[in-house]
Amino acid sequence: MIAVHTITPFILVPDLDDGIAFYEGLGFSCTFRGDDPGYAFLRAEGGGLRLLETDRPEAAAAAREHMVYIDVPCVDTLWD
Repeated sequence: MIAVHTITPFILVPDLDDGIAFYEGLGFSCTFRGDDPGYAFLRAEGGGLRLLETDRPEAAAAAREHMVYIDVPCVDTLWD
């Protein structure tokens, strides 16, 4: 069996800036951003995720079919 270091989802977003702002509001920090194509890596304690900007309508529609569950000790602290 191989040792998996981490698994990070790719999330398709129609606007990279909006996507980054949304996840930063949840406590993630953008540690890398590239603009050609629009790509960002965000990290939070214990995990990370990757945003990929797309203007393809079929890709944006497919992106709505994905879910990401983020475990936190107390969800109320996200709103303080």
